[in-house]
Amino acid sequence: PDDIFLYVYPKAGTTWAQVILYTLTNHGEAFDHDMAKYFAHTQTLEHIGEEGLKTMHRPYVIKSHLPFDRIPYHKKAKYVCV
Repeated sequence: PDDIFLYVYPKAGTTWAQVILYTLTNHGEAFDHDMAKYFAHTQTLEHIGEEGLKTMHRPYVIKSHLPFDRIPYHKKAKYVCV
């Protein structure tokens, strides 16, 4: 239930949306206070794969440039499509 998937067309605001979601899930904490924490909580699905998801820190934002219909859906997860 705390999984957030971010799907954005390339060059359409991925980083902007990622920073907003990170800030919302970290009680307003700016991402530049701890860049290692920021990158640990915001990964790209195409880079880390399914195994990488198991080691990510929660709450996390999983971003992808894949089309939404190519990603498995779970009714308890949250999805943001830009």
